[in-house]
Amino acid sequence: MRMTEEEFRNETAYSVTMTQVKKMLEMGFITIEEYWKINAKMKSKYHPVSDGLISEIDLICVQNRA
Repeated sequence: MRMTEEEFRNETAYSVTMTQVKKMLEMGFITIEEYWKINAKMKSKYHPVSDGLISEIDLICVQNRA
């Protein structure tokens, strides 16, 4: 499947944003609840093709283990 240029830009913007948000979570600046709220807003804004699965996989695994 090929992405359009707009889809690629949106996917990249979402990924970069969520990478920074994940760092904020790891540093204790935000809670996991705040992370998921921001994630929902960014998904709504960027409509990532991957639906965030790539950036969320490690958090989903951590929550399942806790």
